[in-house]
Amino acid sequence: MGLATPPRGADGPRHPRERRHGPATPPGVPIGPATPPRVPIAPGTPGSGGMGPATGHRHLDLLNGGYATRSPAPSLLPAQSFDINVLAKFSTCLADQHLYFSPLMGKIADIVSRNLETIQDLRSLSVLMVSISSLTSQRFQEQLVKKTELLFGTIDSSQVNTARRIVQFLRNIKYSYYPLLERCNKVFLSNMNDLDLDVISKVFSLYHSLQFHNFEFILITKKRLTEMIPLFDQPATFVKLFVVLGPVAGPEEKKQLESTILLMSEELTSQQALAVIGAMEEMESRNLRLIKKCSFLKFMVLSLVVIHKIASILHKNLENYKPIELLKITQALIVLHFQSKEFFVKLRELLLSYLKISVKTSEISILVCAISKLPSPHLDEVGISRIEAILPQCDLGDLNSFATSVLRWIQYGHVYLDNTTGKQLKLLQKLDHYGHQRLQKYNNLNSLWEELKSLKGDWFSESLLEETLATLQRLVDEINYTNVAGIAYFISRTNYLNTLLLDKIASVVLQQIEKIHPFAIFAIILPFSTLNYDPPQRDEFFGTCIQHLNSYLSLLDPLRLVFLGFFLATLEYFPEDLLKTIFNIKFLSRLDSQLEILYSTLNSKVQFRLMELNRAVCLECPEYQIPWFHDRFCQQLYNKDIGSLNGAQQQIYKMLAEVLGGINCVKASALTPYYHLIGLGRLRTASRTGPPRSKAKAGDLAACLLRRKAFRKPPQRRRLSEGLGRLRTASRTGPPRSKAKAGDLAACLLRRKAFGKPPQRRRLSEGLGRLRTASRTDFECILDKRKKPLPYGSHNTTLGKLPQMHWESTTQIVGSNLPPGAEKIALEFLDLRAFCRNIPHLKGKSAMKKRHLEILGYRVIQIPHFEWNSMALSTKDARMDYLRERIFGDGKS
Repeated sequence: MGLATPPRGADGPRHPRERRHGPATPPGVPIGPATPPRVPIAPGTPGSGGMGPATGHRHLDLLNGGYATRSPAPSLLPAQSFDINVLAKFSTCLADQHLYFSPLMGKIADIVSRNLETIQDLRSLSVLMVSISSLTSQRFQEQLVKKTELLFGTIDSSQVNTARRIVQFLRNIKYSYYPLLERCNKVFLSNMNDLDLDVISKVFSLYHSLQFHNFEFILITKKRLTEMIPLFDQPATFVKLFVVLGPVAGPEEKKQLESTILLMSEELTSQQALAVIGAMEEMESRNLRLIKKCSFLKFMVLSLVVIHKIASILHKNLENYKPIELLKITQALIVLHFQSKEFFVKLRELLLSYLKISVKTSEISILVCAISKLPSPHLDEVGISRIEAILPQCDLGDLNSFATSVLRWIQYGHVYLDNTTGKQLKLLQKLDHYGHQRLQKYNNLNSLWEELKSLKGDWFSESLLEETLATLQRLVDEINYTNVAGIAYFISRTNYLNTLLLDKIASVVLQQIEKIHPFAIFAIILPFSTLNYDPPQRDEFFGTCIQHLNSYLSLLDPLRLVFLGFFLATLEYFPEDLLKTIFNIKFLSRLDSQLEILYSTLNSKVQFRLMELNRAVCLECPEYQIPWFHDRFCQQLYNKDIGSLNGAQQQIYKMLAEVLGGINCVKASALTPYYHLIGLGRLRTASRTGPPRSKAKAGDLAACLLRRKAFRKPPQRRRLSEGLGRLRTASRTGPPRSKAKAGDLAACLLRRKAFGKPPQRRRLSEGLGRLRTASRTDFECILDKRKKPLPYGSHNTTLGKLPQMHWESTTQIVGSNLPPGAEKIALEFLDLRAFCRNIPHLKGKSAMKKRHLEILGYRVIQIPHFEWNSMALSTKDARMDYLRERIFGDGKS
C-alpha cells in the first residue's frame, strides 16, 4: 500500500542500489541485515585504516587511559579502566577520520558490549552507538536498542542531539523501530523553536531513510522553515533550505524559493545544482495539485526558467558526477519534462563510457538503469555483454533492475532496425534463469527477505513470483514476530492467494502479538483485506490486532487510520473505537491539513478511501450513527466527462438489448444509491484522473453536528452553527459548488440525535431514502414479478456513449418506484483485477461491492472474464444464451 514520505535530501536515493529497502518496507519492520562484526587486525597492517605503528600506538595510549605502551603487540587494559565519556570522544575522533572498520573501533565496540549493563549515560552511549554501528551484530543491535529505551526517560527533553544520534543509529543499522522514533520525534517537536536549519535538514533526511512519516513534524517544520526564507542569502544554506522546504511548500512559498534560487544560480556548485534539481523533481510530483489552483502559467514559466538554468550548470559539470549522481540527474530531468538533445546525447555518451570500464555489480546496475530512462533508450551489444558477464554475481535486486531496463529497451526497440532486440530477449531469459537459481538456493528466510522487500515490477511478477512464493512456503516455519509484517505486506502486493502463508501469519500474530509493534498491524491486515481471506479463528485474529492497536489510535497518522478502516471494512469488520476515532471533527481537521502536502495522486486516493469507508459504515453498520457526508464529493467526481463505451462494451450492450427486448430495457453505467467504481464503470475514476475539485472536510462534520442539536445547544454553539449552516450538507440537493466537508457528517449525526435513532439493518432501505448518494454499475435492468423486462423510458443510452448524470433520478431508493414484485438487476463484468492472481477467488473490494448492492436491494450478477472469454462462449449465440440463463434462469449470481 505504496502513503506520503517526507522530502528526501539532496542525496535521497531512488535506485534499488541506493536504498534497497525502500517503500516496499512496512512500518515497524527491520529494514536491513545486521553487519557482522569485523575481526580486529593489528595496527599498521593492510585494512587497519591506514595507520602506521606510531599512529596506532598513540591511539592505544588513549585507549589505555594515558599509559604509554611501546611493545610491538600492546595489550589493552580491562574495560573497567575506561571512562564512558572519554571513550565516546575517542570514537568520534576515529569516525571523523573514517576509521569505522579499524581494529580500534572494533575494540571500542567490544568494550561497549561487555559493559552495556553498567552504562547509564545515554548521551555518551548515543555517540558510541553511531560510531560503532557498522561493527554491530543483530543481537548487539537489539541490546543497544533495548538499553536506549531503558535510559531514554533519564535524559532531559531538551537533548536534541542525543535524540538525533539515536535516530541516526537506527538509520545506520536500517531498523525502523517506532517506539524509539516516536520518543525522539517528541523531543524534536518540543524543541522546534530552537532547531536550526542543519538539524531540521538532518532529521528530515534520517526520517526519509527510515520511512518514518510524522505529519505533525512536517507541518511544524514547514511553518518554521517558511519563516527562514528571508534569512539566508548564501547558496550553501539556501540550497539546504530549498531541498527541505521545497517539496512541502505551497504555491507562494514555492515561488519565493524558485525566485531566490534563480538569483543565486550563477554561484551554485555542481553538488548544489544536483541537490536543487532533485528537490524540484519532488516538487513537481507533490505540488501539481496546488499549482493548478493558482496561476498555472505564471508558476510554470518560473519553474521552467529555473530548470533550464540548473540544467545548464549540470551540463557543464557532467564529467564530475559519479554514476549514482548521473542516475539522479537523469530521473529528475525526465520527471521535469526537460528537453535538450545536446544534453541527453552528452549524458548518454558519459554513461556508456562509464559502463565500458565499470566492474562493480552495483555500479553497472545503476548505469544500465540510467541509460534505460533516457529518451529512446537503447543499449548496444557491448552494453549487453557487460550485463551478461556479471549475472552470476547479481542478487535479486540487481536482476530485477536489469530486467526492468531490458523491458524498456524492448518496448522502444522498434526504433532501431538491427538485431539487438533479439539479444535483449535472450538476456531476459538469462535473467529468469539466474533469478530462479538464486531463489532455489535460499535456506534462510531472513536472508531471502532482505532481497525480496524492495522487488516490484512486471518482470518479477511474471517470472519469479510463483518460485518466490514456493520458497516462502518452504521456509514458512521461520516466520516470526520480527518478519511477519514484512512478509504480509509483500504478499499483499503479489495478489497471490496462498492460504498456508496467510494462516501462518495469523498464527504468529495470535501467539506473539506482544512482541509486534502496534504500527505493524496495518501491514499484517493488508493481505487478508486485499485477497478477501478469513483465516481460522477470524474474529480472534482481527480482535487481537485491533485491541493491540487501540491505545495507539491517537498516535497514528490520519492517513494510515483511514486506510486501516477501509481494509477492515472490506473484511466486514467494523471496530467501533476505530470508526469513532476516524469520523470525528478533530480527526478530520488533522486529515485536511495533511492532505495539503501530499502528492496529488495520494491525496486523491486518501479522499476516495475515506468516502468508501463512509459508505461501508453507512450500509453495514447504521447502528453506529455515522451518516453519509460525501454526497457532493461523489457528484463532483462524476460531473466530469464520463467518456463512452468501448467496442467490447458496445457489443455487450447490444446483446443485452436483444436479450431484454429493446434498448430501452437496459441502462449502461447506471447510477445506484452510492458510488462503486469497478469493472466497466471504472472508466474515469478519481485515482486515475486526479483528485476531484471537492473533498470531505472537517467543517461539514461540524456543521452537521451543530445543526442536529439546534434546539438544545448553548448560545455560543448556536452562533457557530448559524455560520456553518451555510455549508451545503449531505441531505441537500443540487449540483456541488463547494467542497464536501466533515460538517456534512456532523450535521447528519446531530440530526439523527434530534429526531430519533437510526434505522436498524432490516429497515435500512427506508433510512437510505434520506441519503442522496449514487453508485455506478456496468449495466442495469428491471424485471417485473413475471420476470418480464420493464423499459426505462427516456433513460436509455445512445449507442457508444454513457448517460449524463441525473442527480435527482438517482436519489430514489431501490424498489421504491417499482411495481410490486419487480426487481432491479445489476450486471457487472469483472476483469482479471477483480480476482486473485492464481485462482478465481474474488478480491476484497469486488466482494464488498456485491455485498453493498445486495443490501441496497439489487440482485447482483457478476460475470467473470474467464467465463465470458472462454471457449464455451466463443460465439454470439452462446453468449446470448449465457446472459439469458444468468438473468432469467436460476443460475448462479
